[in-house]
Amino acid sequence: MSRDRLRLYTYLALLFAAVAVVAVLGGLARTSLRGVPLPSDTGVDRISYVDLDRQVWTMNAEGSEGTRMSPEGPFFAWPTWSPDGQELVFSGVLAGKDEQLQAVLYVRNGLGGELRELHTGEPGVGLTIGRDVPHYATWSPDSRYLAFVGGSSEGLKLYVDDLQDSVGPKATVNRAPLFHDWSPDSRHMLVHGGQEHFVVDA
Repeated sequence: MSRDRLRLYTYLALLFAAVAVVAVLGGLARTSLRGVPLPSDTGVDRISYVDLDRQVWTMNAEGSEGTRMSPEGPFFAWPTWSPDGQELVFSGVLAGKDEQLQAVLYVRNGLGGELRELHTGEPGVGLTIGRDVPHYATWSPDSRYLAFVGGSSEGLKLYVDDLQDSVGPKATVNRAPLFHDWSPDSRHMLVHGGQEHFVVDA
């Protein structure tokens, strides 16, 4: 074997070893180059969708093993997985006391886990903020917080819920139109409300 060829093989071996080390360390650290935690690789790994009866389901990537996620009710919408793939949030409209309709926001832990009501709107008020959209919900990148826009007797409100405590969602901004987006570190949101902009501390 020539010296040049030996050098080439040695170089390639070192290159493959370096790539392997980076891949292993990256998988252990689960952080991006900016230090932001990456989503867990142990999530449910299923597709969520709304069927023609406006009920929330999930299925695997091959389109089989369908599982209903929503409870009994007129309709549900906007299923959204948390970035770590552990929880599914969706909203719907249900008949509450005295058969008055209420907008309800749910979160389900995993495929067959507990179904929790995160927020229940006022009876007969603010049922949708758009066509068949009771809430507009977004997860923080670290999957800890959930921000959502919902209707109320005072108009649109932006709520933030720390899912690691039992306090429940807190109203932060009340005006319309209302848009929001999370910072990469999950600590803040930029909020457009009315004709103003805000930075909200999660």
